[in-house]
Amino acid sequence: MGSILQYIDYKLVGGIVSRGPGLTFVEATAVVPEGRITPEDAGLWNDKHIAAWKEITDFAHSQNQKIGIQLAHAVIDIFW
Repeated sequence: MGSILQYIDYKLVGGIVSRGPGLTFVEATAVVPEGRITPEDAGLWNDKHIAAWKEITDFAHSQNQKIGIQLAHAVIDIFW
C-alpha cells in the first residue's frame, strides 16, 4: 500500500487471520499524524487509508474472522 500502511506486515496479519484465532487486533493505529507513537505507526486519519484497511478487513472476513483496531494517540513534542 505504499506509504499509507507501509509498515503493516500483510503476511504477518494474514498468517494470524488465516490460522483462525477468531478475533485479531491491529495495534497502534494513529488517528492523526501528530499522534503517532512512532513514525512507523499505521494511520487512520484520512480517506486514503480506507482502501488499505478494507483490503486487510476483507481478507479477515473471507477467513470467517473478526478484526479490530487499537486506536492510538500519543502526546509528543516532536512531530516526525
